[in-house]
Amino acid sequence: MVKTAFSDLVLLQGSVSDPVNLSEDSLVMIKLKKHLPAALKPLDEVRRFAHELAWSLVKDYGVKAVVVACNTATAAGLDELRDELPVPVIDVVAPGARALVTTTVTGRVGVIGTVGTLLGNAGVNISDMDVSRVPGSDTAVMLIAPSAPVPGDVLDDLRER
Repeated sequence: MVKTAFSDLVLLQGSVSDPVNLSEDSLVMIKLKKHLPAALKPLDEVRRFAHELAWSLVKDYGVKAVVVACNTATAAGLDELRDELPVPVIDVVAPGARALVTTTVTGRVGVIGTVGTLLGNAGVNISDMDVSRVPGSDTAVMLIAPSAPVPGDVLDDLRER
């Protein structure tokens, strides 16, 4: 689904995607209304968008719960969403952080958000990513497939971190 949503056909050509089978009797096709480059947004704007989207899920689609799977949206107003929505609001950031803390070998945790933020600020999205450890060591390795060439100054910044 992700590869289809971020394919050249959908993003660059503005065409309708090839059908993606979700089940034996259900499929989806994706059409992008408007593609905006990655950019920093004020926290108030993120909060407003998260609230609009969450309320739309509840009112327009009748969801029984809302999962906030975005770190920025969580920081912008998870507690407000929980107070205001008539359905459970589930956070994925805290459980993920707890899992990291309990599974780390060294007590140190790498944060992928820095890579995503630096690339996003340069207008580069991550098309695919894999995170693992070097066998027999505590060294973490992240392999990413950027959606576009990464500018040299961004690579330098990543190396320095």
